Amino acid sequence: MNQDSKLHRSPVTVGLGTLSASFAQPIPLYSTANDKLPFDTLSFEKKPNGVLLYKTTLLKSFSPYRLSGGESDKEASAHIQMGLVRSPATLVFRVVAETDLFYQVVMNEKTFETVALKKNTENLIYESWEHLLLRAEYVNFNIPYEVYDRPEEKIIFKKTGREFFPYKAEEIKNEWMRVKKGPGREFNFEGYENAEGWVKWKNEKEILIRITEYTIE
Repeated sequence: MNQDSKLHRSPVTVGLGTLSASFAQPIPLYSTANDKLPFDTLSFEKKPNGVLLYKTTLLKSFSPYRLSGGESDKEASAHIQMGLVRSPATLVFRVVAETDLFYQVVMNEKTFETVALKKNTENLIYESWEHLLLRAEYVNFNIPYEVYDRPEEKIIFKKTGREFFPYKAEEIKNEWMRVKKGPGREFNFEGYENAEGWVKWKNEKEILIRITEYTIE
């Protein structure tokens, strides 16, 4: 298959969760979950400077949910001397469907072209959005939003300005999320005592929040 070959295109959707790669071995790529043989393989190669190189015939369509080659050896050395850790290579796909044997994942977040990945591939780790939200260090919005006392009931707070409000997710109910002020970040909410409650974290097509899984401070 060459770079101009057409992939299956999914409707734009939030999907089920994410699929992360650990780079332990190449990943066979299937067009759909019904295919018997892969059409290509995604492989990984470390460049002389320490940055990870992704290799596939689909590089023109390779724009997954999260993608990074990681820091170079020089960049990592400088950060380690500062007391920080090396930023690793990262590859995370959005999962839009699954069968008993396959995950259908978004290969290109701009076009929503997808490929199928086998579930028994050892270096792939699935995580639902709900699990990710509950373990994330904090979540926040970059748009105006409303906080409710209960889902779809009374609005108790509206955020309309540019303030930075880092929340900790406490409970998930479908598209609703109960949030409290992020531990250790309560100072960000000074003067906004009613900012905790239930917020919408997604609609049918997009995630409405920014997710910060962890920070290095």
